[in-house]
Parts: sequence; C-alpha cells; structure tokens
Amino acid sequence: MVSGEESKADLSAGEAKLYDRQLRLWGVEAQQKLRATNVLIAGLNSVGAEVCKNVVLTGVNSVTLMDHRNLGKSDFPGQFMAPFDTIGENRAEASVERLSSLNPNVKVTASNVNLSEVSDEYFDQFNIVCVIDYPFEVVNKVDAICRSKNISFLVADCFGAFGYMFSDLGENFKCHSETEKKAPDGEVTKIVEHHEVTFKSFQDSIPFAIFDEVLSKQQKTNKVLLLSLLKDQLVSKDLLAAEFDVIVDEFLEVSSKLKLDADAMPMYLLADASFHQMKGNAEVAAVLGGVIGQEIIKIASRNDKPFNNFFSYNAVDCVANVVPL
Repeated sequence: MVSGEESKADLSAGEAKLYDRQLRLWGVEAQQKLRATNVLIAGLNSVGAEVCKNVVLTGVNSVTLMDHRNLGKSDFPGQFMAPFDTIGENRAEASVERLSSLNPNVKVTASNVNLSEVSDEYFDQFNIVCVIDYPFEVVNKVDAICRSKNISFLVADCFGAFGYMFSDLGENFKCHSETEKKAPDGEVTKIVEHHEVTFKSFQDSIPFAIFDEVLSKQQKTNKVLLLSLLKDQLVSKDLLAAEFDVIVDEFLEVSSKLKLDADAMPMYLLADASFHQMKGNAEVAAVLGGVIGQEIIKIASRNDKPFNNFFSYNAVDCVANVVPL
C-alpha cells in the first residue's frame, strides 16, 4: 500500500485558493492527507460517475478509473462523466476528459482491464479501492486482496430505487474525532478522541455464497441487502432481463436458501428494483455518491469514524440507515 504520509509539504497558493472552503471545514492536515491519497474506482455506471466526481473535487493525489465495459444508451443520463457521443467506447476511458477538467491538480487515468483479471500486486499503488456494480464473487476476491494489504475497501451498487455501500477498512482502523465544549465563561475547548475500529471482511458479512449460515437480525430485516443478494443471483444466472415472474421465483429461492419465511421477503419492492435497467436511479446514485465521497474523506484524513459497515438507501420507503453486518 502507498503510504498516506508521503506528502506533508505545505499546500501551494493555488491549492489553498482552490480548496479554501474545505480547508475551513477539515483543516490543512486533512487536506495534505487527501493530497497523498491514491484511489481506484472500478465500475463507471451512474454511481461510479458520482463517486469519481466527488473524489476528484476533494483534491486527492490520483484517481484511476477502471471498467472493461463499453458505454450504452442505458448508461445515460446517469453516467454524466462521459459525453453522449462516446456511446460504444470504453466507460472509463470516455470519462477521463470531463473528470480531469474538474480539478487539474488530480491525476486521472483510465484502465479498460477487467477487474477480475488484475494481479494482486496491481493494488499496491492504491490507498483506497472502491468497486461498483461487480458480481459478489469478484468483490469478495478483491476485498480479500485489499484486506491482506491493509488497503481500505468499499463496494457499492444501485438498482432502481435502492442502493448500498459496504466498507472493509481492516481489523485495526485508527482515526480520531474532534468536538468543542463551551464553558460558562465562553471559553471553547477542543476535545480530541482517538478510536480504533474493527471491520469485518465482505465474506464474513454478506452471505452471498454461504446461504447455510445463520443470519443476524440486521441481515434478515435489511430489505436492500436482500435485494442485493437477489441481484447477484440474477447476475450469476444471466437473468437480469428475465420476465417479472422469473425474478419473483428467484427471490423465493433466495428466501429458501436463507431459511427465511417467504412472507418476510419484501416482494412489494421488486417492481421498483428495476434490475434490467443497469443504470439504476440517478437520484439514488447521487445519494450514494455523496455518502461514498464523504467516507473516502474520512478514510483518507482519519478524521471522524467511518460507517461500519453497511449503508443502505431505500427511496421507496424513504429510509437510509447504517447497520453492522
């Protein structure tokens, strides 16, 4: 893993002017840590577009975009980083020009390699890896690699009116939080608390292939998690574009594998999941992109405790929550 302490030099006058608002928010030290951070974002759908925009604007050192898939009409309007006239071109490569123009201080590069085919050593150049819209089998493999190398790992997806983010920051993630206490005489004291947080791996948290495991209460009741398990099963069987009746049957199969009563499954949400629309919902993608951008800032700066470990957003029921899986 690339050290986050490599660059501690003072910010240039240009950077101080460009990042003036965020410097007032989280300070020079946090900005320096961001500037020394290298991020891989794999998966340039609508969520990926939102994430890379937010990350580049924060002023990290570099962002590498990765996607082996080409742009289709269904990617728009959610994938706003690529011009419409680049349909048929690689998702990542078509997004570089617009993304680079947002912040010339950030090095933006693209790779059209399939994430499942890169070597373990490839990840050594990154501090943070964010994987979006990939099968759970690939996600699990990449998470295991990142965890072994102490690289912070995030995975996210968006389907219809639903989206989620899962984070694995390792067994001993150290960070701090700052609060202010005002005395009766008006004197303000800054209080700094140090934290050491343990995160579970993807495999130990999401029962994507271990259906015989006993589910926790949070897993059983989280509707977005259950829908994400269904989507992964549809992907593995190449059924994303299947008829609705087929999708219902697959969801019932998921409930059986998880040993859940079919009545407990959120069947009423299936129509709003829109699995066949690969782009997801642009508004939901914007929410996810904002949350993931915030988490990347926390991870890079070690300022404030990150979400541990599953954030879900349900636009139908207007519910967003964070639960430990």
